[in-house]
Amino acid sequence: MRPLRLLFVCTGNTCRSPMAELLAQLRLEVMGLDGIEVSSAGTSAVDGAPASVPARAVARARGVSLESHRSRRLTTERIGDVDLVVAMTDRHAREVSRLDPQAVVVLATSVLPDSHPARGSDLPDPFGGSLDEYEETWTAIDACVQALLDRIATERGD
Repeated sequence: MRPLRLLFVCTGNTCRSPMAELLAQLRLEVMGLDGIEVSSAGTSAVDGAPASVPARAVARARGVSLESHRSRRLTTERIGDVDLVVAMTDRHAREVSRLDPQAVVVLATSVLPDSHPARGSDLPDPFGGSLDEYEETWTAIDACVQALLDRIATERGD
């Protein structure tokens, strides 16, 4: 059976979407979920750039690594290769839909519980911000990734 393929999308693919990709990989392992593949891309990414220094620092502080990450530009082909695109902002979701009107795309925060104050909002871009802003972004993305994987697990009966 073909795996479920998720694509996390932000602007430069150096902060939010690489963090989401890494967090999803970690959560999948902890949850014991098989048959799910994750990747990331950026609407304005330059192929091959490393994750931002603060994003790498936040990951390293948690004992994980973004050192091997290299940015990838969002393309129609990348979208066509996945089952679900998870956008960090509404603008990213619109860009995905512009590139591929058939794509299934959700806003990352749309999977949070109805009572969550960030549900339906854009995930702020920490690029150029403080380490604290990166920490806050990591925490916000982690909540979204956990909610998404919980929903997928429930829908699949895992």
